[in-house]
Amino acid sequence: MKNSLIDFIFSTDCGMIEKIELGEECGNLSANALDFYQKMKELLNKEQNELFEKFVNANMQYEGRCEEIYFNEGFKAGFRIAVECLYDC
Repeated sequence: MKNSLIDFIFSTDCGMIEKIELGEECGNLSANALDFYQKMKELLNKEQNELFEKFVNANMQYEGRCEEIYFNEGFKAGFRIAVECLYDC
């Protein structure tokens, strides 16, 4: 559903991003991924680097879209649970 309230909540920076602690594990995973990325860039020639960049960008777009879908579906499920709990009271 385009232009929905859920899409607005997902895509709007309301200051919450600074309050979310990702933790040491996420920091380590991110650093590890960046290390592999940089090593790959050094090993590839120009044509391979261009293809690799396209792959990385396509993968990030895919993951971002999946993240948005997961958020939307999780939001809806949570709201349904809340409504059901209120209805049963």
